Amino acid sequence: MKQNILLIFFSLLLLAPVPSRGDVPVRVGVYDYKPFVFRSLDGKAGGLYIEVLEHMAKAEKWQLDYVKGSWTECIERLKTGKIDLMIGIAYSENRARFFDFNRETFMTNWGRLYARKNLKIDSIAALEGKKIAFYKDGVFSEYFRKFLKQTGITCEIVEAEDYDTIFRLVDEGEVDAGVSSNIFALQHARRYRAEKTAIIFMPTELRFAVAKGRNRDLTDAIDRHLVALKSDPDSIYHRALDKWTVSRLEAMSRDRLVPRWAVYTLAGAGCLALLFLLSSLLLEKQVRRKTLAISEKNEILNREIRKREKTEQALEAHRRQLTTLMDNLPGMVYRSRTDDARTIEFISSGCERLLGYTPEYLAAHGIRTFKKLVYPDDFSAIESHPEPENGYPWLYRMKTRSGGYKWVCDYGVASQSLDGAIPIREGFITDVTGRQEEEIRLRRENVRLRSAMKERFRFGDIVGKSRVMQEVYEMILKAAATHEHVILYGESGTGKELVARAIHDMSDRSQRAFVPVNCGAIPANLLESEFFGHKKGAFTGADADKTGFMDRADGGTLFLDEIGDIDLNMQVMLLRAIEGGGFTPVGGTGVRKPDIRIVAATNKDLESLVKKGLMRRDFYYRIHIVPIFLPPLRKRKEDIALLIEHFLNKYDPEILPPVTGNIIEALRSYDWPGNVRELQNVLNRYVTLKKLDFPGLVSREPEPVTGEGGAQNIEGLTDLRKTMENFEKAYIEQVLIRFNWHRGKTAEILNINRKTLFKKIKAHGLKM
Repeated sequence: MKQNILLIFFSLLLLAPVPSRGDVPVRVGVYDYKPFVFRSLDGKAGGLYIEVLEHMAKAEKWQLDYVKGSWTECIERLKTGKIDLMIGIAYSENRARFFDFNRETFMTNWGRLYARKNLKIDSIAALEGKKIAFYKDGVFSEYFRKFLKQTGITCEIVEAEDYDTIFRLVDEGEVDAGVSSNIFALQHARRYRAEKTAIIFMPTELRFAVAKGRNRDLTDAIDRHLVALKSDPDSIYHRALDKWTVSRLEAMSRDRLVPRWAVYTLAGAGCLALLFLLSSLLLEKQVRRKTLAISEKNEILNREIRKREKTEQALEAHRRQLTTLMDNLPGMVYRSRTDDARTIEFISSGCERLLGYTPEYLAAHGIRTFKKLVYPDDFSAIESHPEPENGYPWLYRMKTRSGGYKWVCDYGVASQSLDGAIPIREGFITDVTGRQEEEIRLRRENVRLRSAMKERFRFGDIVGKSRVMQEVYEMILKAAATHEHVILYGESGTGKELVARAIHDMSDRSQRAFVPVNCGAIPANLLESEFFGHKKGAFTGADADKTGFMDRADGGTLFLDEIGDIDLNMQVMLLRAIEGGGFTPVGGTGVRKPDIRIVAATNKDLESLVKKGLMRRDFYYRIHIVPIFLPPLRKRKEDIALLIEHFLNKYDPEILPPVTGNIIEALRSYDWPGNVRELQNVLNRYVTLKKLDFPGLVSREPEPVTGEGGAQNIEGLTDLRKTMENFEKAYIEQVLIRFNWHRGKTAEILNINRKTLFKKIKAHGLKM
């Protein structure tokens, strides 16, 4: 009998819970805060927090020791390290000075104002002069005091020991209203008559807390579990939320006794435990061995987890360092997709220094694509080039928030996917506006210098070495270096269109259209349609949309020949268009604002037209910015020999009649009222008809040259010596021009000594 009693006694001892050697003791502070945490009559902790925490403890091998006390006692114990963990504590910046909180929020609570029955409080202003009850240690009370101070509202404050006291004071009429947490009100407010108001404030996150600088491993582990539990709708976290609802609070009241059926159930469970005692003794050794193996594996896993956590922390530190580095670079880092709009997936904060936009502004205003930031022409150029695998710097203009453009250099590289496509592009963009502008200036200066040094007897298709033509060349270079409008003055046939084309070809607009317009050849009733275009059906005969001169010249140069022939109404419309007001096609509705540079030309005196009222003064001043005056051919007769060679070089030498000295002299002695165009026509007739024929000169046929022993037809010549001198002078000058005034080559071709050539150049008065 005694042996049986001893056996039962030792069996009961074995049933008592014994913490395994691998368990970590964790002291948890609990206070009465239904339904989240409380202690029942048998001393066992329960509630929403307890169920979730015990689930975590089982996974982490924690041995939980619940230390009961009031809210104030738990706070003091946590500060002094008498407990390791506190649950259900609201996060605030003030408390963060004394405690370390986990990062993941367990639940959210907030403050609310409750007023005594039949007292209307619908705004903060209604609290002026009222008596308000506050929980002296509550985080919401602290916030509400500061809020009253900031708003200047004066109230009489009554401090209470707990929230129950607050509601009691409100019910008894000792205060007008009280501040309570939302969770406490859900549990207990229906026991009182206080009415909730519309004043809600300070959403507060309920978290777990540890003493400052201690037990961070507890909060880190809690964060990992909370993230996983929240993401799983079937986890203990969501089941506990469903279980501990407000409607079930009465069932878990602390004052209710344990039901009788529960006692019988516990007794039955004890009997069953005795039945399994003997079998558990037999398996004890085996269980201990397996437990030891599991503990060793668990320790290995814990080491791996700690190692992974350190790696993640190091990666996070490197990520922060990289972000800081990118944000402080003198430019911006980006990642974009290679779709049609080049959508930006990431952009560093350096875009604010570069362009004036913040990343948030770009995202909020729908302009987070390169297509909306890059200058349209530059974007088209980028699109037309294939994406290189290794990348290379691109140079283009980007729009700033102020509306201007900056030149940038984009050092980007494409990232290629497995299927061979190019899904993204990453790169770094830096400001090169100053460098680019200086490069453009140097390029223009280089062009100007090269033009001044190379073939001084011509400029593009313009031929002439005279002093007045050198001045024209200089004006062309200056005009090409600016974006101002140009007006060309000159008689008919002086080459105004050639000068206009030279200005366009030397300018930044050379890659865009050059649109010549003869203003005097367009009927007045068609001027608007020709210049601005029209829509289909705008008037009789408008069978289709038509693009006008202004649209065709967008980005380029519009050459308006005979500008003096445009009527006043058209001057008004042109003035508005070139001053930025834009234009509307005939029959259209939208306003277009092209980027146009105007080069105008006339053979009239525009100032006299202004005085006569035939030209608007504001229109005159708008186009008369850079004037260039082209000399008539009679003012530069030294260029006639160059012009003759220029025009005759276009023909096959086999069909050219000889140009003798007397022919050149005759051409020089003529005044050329039709200028260069008349000279060209005369030479064309000379080549076609084999005779020289123009007003003021007797018709002359070319002098045929016979073979050996033959004779020359010298009819019409009275002085052979003078004729030979003129021919020699013209011939030497032509050879010098052909070889760019290289005297050595000229002497070699003429088969004479260089000294002899120098004497003849001086005798004939030839000059470069």
